[in-house]
Order: sequence, then structure tokens, then C-alpha cells
Amino acid sequence: MCGKDVTSGQEPPSTMSFVEYNDFIQDGDVAIVYLGHDSLMPVKVQQGAQTQTRFGAIRHSTDLIGQRYGSKVTCSKGGWVQVLHPTPELWTVCLPHRTQILYTTDIATITMMLELKPGSVVCESGTGSGSLSHAILRTIAPTGHLHTVEFHQQRAEKVAEEFKEHRVDHLVTVRNQDVCKDGFGVSGVADAVFLDIPSPWEAVRHAKAALKRHAPRSAAAARASDPTSGARPCERVFVHQDLDVRLADEAESLSGVSVTTGTCSMSGQVRRSLESQSRAELSVNSQEPEDSVQLLCCESHSSLSRSAGESALGSSRPPAVIAVEIGLETRGRGPVGGRLCSFSPCIEQVQKTCQALADQGFEEISPLEVLLRVHDVRNIYLPLPDFGPDSGPDSCAPTEPDSKQQAQNHASVTLKTTTPPREIPGHTGYLTFATKPRT
Repeated sequence: MCGKDVTSGQEPPSTMSFVEYNDFIQDGDVAIVYLGHDSLMPVKVQQGAQTQTRFGAIRHSTDLIGQRYGSKVTCSKGGWVQVLHPTPELWTVCLPHRTQILYTTDIATITMMLELKPGSVVCESGTGSGSLSHAILRTIAPTGHLHTVEFHQQRAEKVAEEFKEHRVDHLVTVRNQDVCKDGFGVSGVADAVFLDIPSPWEAVRHAKAALKRHAPRSAAAARASDPTSGARPCERVFVHQDLDVRLADEAESLSGVSVTTGTCSMSGQVRRSLESQSRAELSVNSQEPEDSVQLLCCESHSSLSRSAGESALGSSRPPAVIAVEIGLETRGRGPVGGRLCSFSPCIEQVQKTCQALADQGFEEISPLEVLLRVHDVRNIYLPLPDFGPDSGPDSCAPTEPDSKQQAQNHASVTLKTTTPPREIPGHTGYLTFATKPRT
């Protein structure tokens, strides 16, 4: 089957979308009408249109357009509904089903295990109804991109139309082709690949080709790792937030701002400063006057500050730990490989997929199943025991108890308890994760 791009790739005007919030309902928006706890309905807002509900009609021109999202709307029969801003989670529970879909429990696991973030490039096969696609788009926006492949032509055209209505079509490319034969249409660009097809083992080689490739190691890096070359191998240095200000003076890009991934050069002065730190262990290539430094922030909100009051020991926050990778190996490092996930309902599919992943040299192959355990939480009331009146040498003759004492005798304590279910129904499928090998 010849692949065909279904999306236009043009960026929509700045308005409501599934990845950007807008306060007010506008003509052309897709709103979610909340009818009840288990009843949601997507509505395409159009001037002059009406939507019928069990509470009566909703007039778009007067009841929706110009109103704030989250407003309570009174219907023609006197009942009321609430109009919500669309999100991937709400869309999952109210979208029109063209296929079986993934729900929030599996979607959250996939997003975490594939290490998706803004700017990620993702390849997806088996677009279906677009439930997972919307969650991926929200995660990788605004600079990422999704390449999704759907074998069925009508489903591909329909989901491309929905992406355009939801104003996320500039973030996604929909292709109508067979991924097992034709692949994803891209090569060496993806940070993550997701497979939801009947025979994922047939698409593993195409997934490997779509993932980013490692650049070949530089001569200096190879020399550093060679035990016969005399150069010491690179190590990792962990420096706390109360790093000497001389490092901040040397690396001006890190001074007073949040630490993000970046590179700088470290001279001999900073090297000596780091060597004086009790927690730092430095590996220096004696053949180079300056070593390349790559800084990876373990906490995005952390920053290096000149203020003594924000030292690691004096701050209420835990000290930010910065991983400093020393060595020429960081120079010229190309794009790295990524993660793969395959969704399969049957364990036999998982076995074949794991074998194909192993044959292609994938690492960290890990199948798992995610089940939602619902606990029955309730309050119980236990009466306090009545041990009778105190007895002793000073106790007087028994008398009739007063009303206050009777109330104490009937007192009880409230406890919150939970009962786990004996069985956990709701198997959806197995998730198999793997990492592209370093080549």
C-alpha cells in the first residue's frame, strides 16, 4: 500500500485547542457537555445551532458562545448542564468509538515509560480513534511532533479531520499505510515509538529504523575508554547546590538562573575548585587543557545562586544535585536512541514481540500489565466499651448515673476503613517496553 499524508501541516490560528486553554467559548470550538458523572457529550459549537439533551435544548448562540468554560448552562426544560474545556482525559471517555481504545490508566503508564516531554518526536502505529494520540500531543506540545500511521483509510481520514477540528493538526502527520510493510515514513527522528497493531513483531525493524541513531564515538572518547592509551575514563561528578561561587563565576550561563541541559568549558581554576569539594571526584584528561562539561539538572526548579542564604544546608528545599559529566566524549555527541512500547491483548503476541525485540538487539525488554484496583472506602462506628464505675477504697455507694454519664456510655468512635477487591477485572492488554540499543 502506498503511503499517503492526510494532514495539511499548517499551524492553526491562536484559539482554543486540546493543548492550549481558552477562557471563553467561541464559534468553532469543541466543548464537552457534562450531563452527569457517567455522561459526557462532545459538542461542536456553531452559530445558530442547537444540541438536544435529556434536560432540554442548548442554544449555541445564546447559551454557549461567549460564556466561560465551566459555566452552568440552563436548558430549555429547566435542567442544567456544565460546559467544560476539552482535555485528552475528557475526550477519552466521550469520543466516538471507531475501534477499541486505550484509557487513562494505560495512557499514563505509556507516557511515563516512554519518557515523553515537550519537544519529543513520537511515531505511533494504529491511530484508531485517537485516544492515545491526543494525550501524546498534549505532552509533546508545543515543539514536538507525532507521526501516526493508520492502515484503514476511512479511519485515517476521520482522525485527521478531528485533529484539525481540535486545532492540533500542526503537531501531527497522519499517514494511511501498512506499517509492517512500509514503515512509518520517517527514519532516525523519533524519540519514542508506540505499536498497537495485531502483529507488532513484524514492525519492530521499522520501529528501530524510525528511532534516533547514536553518533559514532569520537577519537578522543575512544582514546579515553582505551586502558592502554594512558587516558583515564570519564566519570560523573555530583555537586550540591552550595557549589563554590567560583564555578558560577566561570560558567556565567549557570549563575542565577534555573539549571537546564547545556554545555560549557571548565578551566583549571574551576577544576581545582571542584577538587576541593568533599563530594566531587574529578577525572581529568591530562592531554587536554579544558574539559567539556555537560550539566544535567535533576530538579528543574533548582538554581545556582550567589546568596549564602540559599545554600544546601540552609535551604528548606532538598539540595539540587547536578550531574556533571566530564570528558571529551560529550563533544560532538549526536542524537540518541529512544524507547519503544507495544500494546497487545494476548500473551502469545507479547512472546513473539519480545523475541523480535531481542533479535533486533533491543535492551531492557519489560512486559507489564496495569490494573486499576478500586478500594471500597467507608466509615464504620465502633462503640466505646463500658467498664463500669471505678472501684477503690475511696469509692462511694453506687448511685443512679446522670444523663452525661449515660451519654458517655453510649459514645462511639468513627474509623475509616477500606476493603481491597478479591478479584480485579478489566484486563485491557499487556504493555511491552524496550530501549533501542546503543550502537
